[in-house]
Amino acid sequence: EFRRVLFRSWGSNVNLWINEGLRRFYQGQDGVEDVVTFTTTAGQRSYPMPEGLLYVRMFLLNGLPLEYRELMDQDYYAQGNSRPGWYTPWSGNLFLGPLAPDTKYNCQMFFYRSPKALINDNDIPEIPPQWRTSLAKYAAAMACIADRDLQTAQALLQDFSAEKNDFDNYKTIRTRDNFLGVGNRFQV
Repeated sequence: EFRRVLFRSWGSNVNLWINEGLRRFYQGQDGVEDVVTFTTTAGQRSYPMPEGLLYVRMFLLNGLPLEYRELMDQDYYAQGNSRPGWYTPWSGNLFLGPLAPDTKYNCQMFFYRSPKALINDNDIPEIPPQWRTSLAKYAAAMACIADRDLQTAQALLQDFSAEKNDFDNYKTIRTRDNFLGVGNRFQV
């Protein structure tokens, strides 16, 4: 409802404001939890990283954890094939080593990434449903600021801030209790 009213007055600015609210919501948090699965190809060491990847929580190769490791120059030029023993980011890709996979392996990567920006008017923000109205309040506050209605803007921003605090508590508990235990972690 907020969005419909705002679009009549502010058009394309609304998605910009909602995207800014979404970024602010995830500020200080790990990001959106996600999982990607893929199969390796024999002889191929490099695979594209998911868009917006912030860090990997756990990487499984045929259901077993794969170790994170910094890439050394000698690792990059190593020749031969074997079962990968580690992974690392390299030039926008995930790099498996010490040698290229010798066969097909099933990979699962559990990671956090940046929320996807809203582009179309019917895009749904990547945030749990109970906090979506908070983004509309943030956008409405920005519209009020643009209209110089600072009193209403302040009230909306206070609501937004309180709801962001609730979200921070929710994410902290969810991350601690629900995302595959400790696991490996690297930041991009």
